[in-house]
Amino acid sequence: MKDDESKNYLRRFIESLSSNMLHEVGNFGRALIYPKDFTPEKEPAPSALMSGLSYAQAEREESEQVLSKTRYARIVKELLSVEELIRNKAMHILTNRIPPPQSEFNELWQIYEDFMIRLQRIERDLLTTDTARDPLTGLRHKSVMMEDLAKELERRSRRGLPFSLVIMRFNDPRYFVNEEALQMVSQSIQKTIRIFDDGYYCEKGEFLVSLKHADANGALRFVARFNDTLHDFFKADFSLSSVVCEPVPGDQLEDLIHNMHIDIERIISEGGGSSKYQEMSELTRFIKGLPGASG
Repeated sequence: MKDDESKNYLRRFIESLSSNMLHEVGNFGRALIYPKDFTPEKEPAPSALMSGLSYAQAEREESEQVLSKTRYARIVKELLSVEELIRNKAMHILTNRIPPPQSEFNELWQIYEDFMIRLQRIERDLLTTDTARDPLTGLRHKSVMMEDLAKELERRSRRGLPFSLVIMRFNDPRYFVNEEALQMVSQSIQKTIRIFDDGYYCEKGEFLVSLKHADANGALRFVARFNDTLHDFFKADFSLSSVVCEPVPGDQLEDLIHNMHIDIERIISEGGGSSKYQEMSELTRFIKGLPGASG
């Protein structure tokens, strides 16, 4: 199948998911607003919506079958897993308490909003003829990284939800150009991150991971899971050092990432490991980086 045809099927698949998820979240909202009139097992959707859902379901089944044999199979699998998560979460809440607590609706809405943002970004990426993906690793390309991170920091400022960054780099520079090692790392990242998270390949043996809804401690737990996957599953005989950081509103991303680079170079020079990024003055950072300076 030609790639343009595959992209058309993926667009149709995304449209069907959007319709289905709108119904799930709308169902939840009706239970919140009209709890006395709501019965989860019998709650009907508007006839126009049901007609659209029936068509969307047919589109979805056809698209899913076709896409399973294309390079978009992994994306489809990930999206279906999130759709199942949203549906199961909504039904679990609705069958246990009516009306559902506002806090649980907010949590469900955050997942749904993240899901829809991901669908929109996939559609946007399709228009860029795959320049958003690094061809060797399959991770997102550094050319789209700063735009993605700026949007995530803006969401952090608007909604108050944390997100964290992890920069990882090979301790041994010989692996910078080792394609097998680069692919092992990228596959370990993909197996460890969640559907809403993003991994980027930044070249010269360096990777950046953006973790949504995770603080710095959550980022350190990600690093531990990543290392377990890399060494226990892929049996890698090399290691990477990492720096984790939780940006806050007002941070300048370029400066933040520049300082994380300084930190990871220091960590590697000291033998490797993982560390939380700590904000400090330029003078303190300079002194800390001097040979023989103590932590």
